[in-house]
Amino acid sequence: MRVWVLCEVLKLAWGEVAALRRVSVRAYREGSDAERGEAIAQLKASMEGQGMALVVEHGVPSAVIEECVRTSRLFFGLDEKTKSTLEFVGGDNDLPPRSYAAIGTPRGRAYSVQQRSADDQIVNEWLQFKDTSFEADPFDPYYTSPEGREFYTFAEPPAWPPGLDAEGATRNYYGEMEKLVDTMYEMLAVALGLETDIFKPRHAPNWPVTAAHYPPLADGSRAPPRIGPHYDRTVFSLVKVDEQDDEGKGGNLQVLLNPRTHNAADGRDADPTWYDVVAPESAIVLNSGEMLRRWSNGKFRRVVHRVGNPTGVQTRGRLSLMVYASPDYDQRVRNPYEDETPEFPASTVGEMFNWGSSLPTYNATLQDEMRRAQALYTVAGDQFEHEALPMATIDVVDVGALLSTDDDDDDKARGAAEALSAAFERTGFCVVVGHDVRQSTLDDLRRGAYEFFGSEEKHDYDHGKGYGFGGYVRYRESGAQLLGDFSKPTDLVESLTVKGFTDEACEDPVFGRATDVPRWMAPAAALFLNESRSLGRALARAMRLSLDVPEAELDLVLDVDNKSGLRLAYYPDVPNPEPGRMRYGAHVDSGTFTVLALDPANPEGLQVQLKDYSWLDVPHVSGGLVVNVGALLSRWTAKKWRASVHRVLPKPGDRLSIVTSALGARSDGPPFAAFSSLERGDRRPLDPVQARHFLAERVALHRPEFAEETGLKTPEDFKQETARIINLHK
Repeated sequence: MRVWVLCEVLKLAWGEVAALRRVSVRAYREGSDAERGEAIAQLKASMEGQGMALVVEHGVPSAVIEECVRTSRLFFGLDEKTKSTLEFVGGDNDLPPRSYAAIGTPRGRAYSVQQRSADDQIVNEWLQFKDTSFEADPFDPYYTSPEGREFYTFAEPPAWPPGLDAEGATRNYYGEMEKLVDTMYEMLAVALGLETDIFKPRHAPNWPVTAAHYPPLADGSRAPPRIGPHYDRTVFSLVKVDEQDDEGKGGNLQVLLNPRTHNAADGRDADPTWYDVVAPESAIVLNSGEMLRRWSNGKFRRVVHRVGNPTGVQTRGRLSLMVYASPDYDQRVRNPYEDETPEFPASTVGEMFNWGSSLPTYNATLQDEMRRAQALYTVAGDQFEHEALPMATIDVVDVGALLSTDDDDDDKARGAAEALSAAFERTGFCVVVGHDVRQSTLDDLRRGAYEFFGSEEKHDYDHGKGYGFGGYVRYRESGAQLLGDFSKPTDLVESLTVKGFTDEACEDPVFGRATDVPRWMAPAAALFLNESRSLGRALARAMRLSLDVPEAELDLVLDVDNKSGLRLAYYPDVPNPEPGRMRYGAHVDSGTFTVLALDPANPEGLQVQLKDYSWLDVPHVSGGLVVNVGALLSRWTAKKWRASVHRVLPKPGDRLSIVTSALGARSDGPPFAAFSSLERGDRRPLDPVQARHFLAERVALHRPEFAEETGLKTPEDFKQETARIINLHK
């Protein structure tokens, strides 16, 4: 006790120390009613005020802790080649998108280097181990479903390195942590006035114990932070620290306790004071996470913390034994209080735990938010600080100045053009406002479209030829084939494709393809296309201003008068779609621009894939139109503007999207590679293509009959065709 008090005094000399409350597990498990009440009161006050507490009298034998620490240090003392024999090997998903856990099997172990310094010193390395007492059935659908396979692999664990007898030490520690985690789940539930089993899992835990080793550094000033500012996404974490000689040298666990900064992950605040966390040797640090914050409807805080680099001479470095407690992946994270307004949208454990799952059941925006909270943002094995990758968003651009003919608006027009260009470079998508398409025009067309798709009349406009021949089609499109994936089922979409409308169609609905659309819908469709032409001209102007494209080149390949058609995409409500089936599969659009009016009554589901392969929701903006770049235009800009992969998820409810190009390609244009202003530097154009041939092939690719129509039969045929399709966009 005297030693610990002396350490406390010494640490006060180095910096401010967090005054953390102590929560006694013994008092809750074995104490009187008064003692139990006091333990819960301390826990509740800690989670409300600081988001962090010291768990004492936890019942984990000191011998079990000491043996696990000793064994972990022996492992980290091995040479890197020997440690790498435990490197993670993926199961169904080569690299699980979740963090905290590289182990899917109920019993296993894995090693990874988390960070290196510029001079190749290891800053942070992990040994993860799991040895659950739960007898999991590997054939249980909970584990074998697409979602389950992202968390559980049931792979055989690699052997420990020769001479390292770690089996008993890790098994004993994991077993004690399982018991302590269950108790903390119960105590937190009691503190929130909820059912005691609300957090408790029914299946094998998906969390391992993570032994994090921060080795001594020859020059800590050249290394990135051991752990940058972040908050945990799980319900809570338990951390047992063995700091050795790092204490008091700046290498401590530190926490933000200012009420104004408790939800900030970067410390940029009026008072970004970091407090050292000093724990007695017997204590375990409890951190609250984002799941607990949302599950408590904001009553409990998430805690922002970091681990810095120590200064001065080090001999052994720091070791932390960490548990990131997470319940079953399908448990709902939601406001449990019926009389309270929810502070957060409902989610699931799996959704918040994952880093970038492609499963349609997950919300990409939420996953991205959770990932970016970590400071350790992993892309292709590299790690960056929190500030290095700002939150991706879909830009909203006012194009009103691009529609104006007033010379005084030239600077504003150039600014709008540059904003569009920046959006198309980053994500290939933006939302435009200030256009000339009236809301009443969209409303009239959408009402007519809903009436059409809800009637039996629609079948009269099915030409029996499938997609690409105009008229009505139902479930006869396959967006995934546009990326060379022939394994997916057809998409859950009905569409009405209308070709050839011009102004005359308002007066004479027989103009163009009268068999594509009912006579009574033609005026509304033609009016929308007429109003969207001004947006097409604005986009063409943006290309001239932002890309310095000569007007003669634009006229050579673009149809500024926009005689292109219209597509009405109706997504019916399908209560139980088969797993993996999309409203529209992941694909890249084919032409120049796509202009899309989302359904204001049900706008959710459209997502764009970012450069790190995560998915970002495209927002609905009142009065806005979504604009994205197609494959042909991406070629013409030498890929400066991105033709991004996107999809439509199977969300509940009907949805009606209105789609046009606003700026079509000339069907009689010559083979063309790229605009001359962009053929420089390392941006080399792709081979020249003629728009009409390129688009005709892309239209055919939509058709589920494509494989049969082109004679694809053997696996090698499909493999070669997939490679050819992908190469169209490289």
